[in-house]
Amino acid sequence: MLRIVLLISCLISIKTFVFCADCADQACLTKLYNARVTKAEYYTRPLGSSWSGSSIGRRKKRHDYHLHHAGVVVTIDQYVVGRDKWLIHKGSDYGDAHDTVITDASYMGSSWTKTKVKYLSTCRYTVNSFMVAAKITSPYNLLGPNCQTAANGIWDLIEHC
Repeated sequence: MLRIVLLISCLISIKTFVFCADCADQACLTKLYNARVTKAEYYTRPLGSSWSGSSIGRRKKRHDYHLHHAGVVVTIDQYVVGRDKWLIHKGSDYGDAHDTVITDASYMGSSWTKTKVKYLSTCRYTVNSFMVAAKITSPYNLLGPNCQTAANGIWDLIEHC
């Protein structure tokens, strides 16, 4: 009975999506931000594709885009709301308070392409470290900070590990 009540509360919660895959309260966000990152993967997708991965005017499958959307998927050392892979990326009006957001990586569509991978077993970086490197408090700007400067800021942090 308790499982049914928990499932129903997840399904009717306004701030969560897809069976409670994102954090809906401060305690969850605190747990997520304090989680240690064990692996990072740099992803890009064409600018013409939507969040869900569908494409408007899909180009031939090429991965040398100069203009692209970028984000970093982090794998954390614990599960938060049943997930251990989270996408950090920046975009205009993506979040409520900031344009840099973290969300369940399973939302990523098929247009995303992994370009780099780094295992961070010796580093003690947390999700919060990566959010700061992505300039969480800076509003999105096409000329910067933008999705590419945010993802590159995270990757610069990783390279100094």
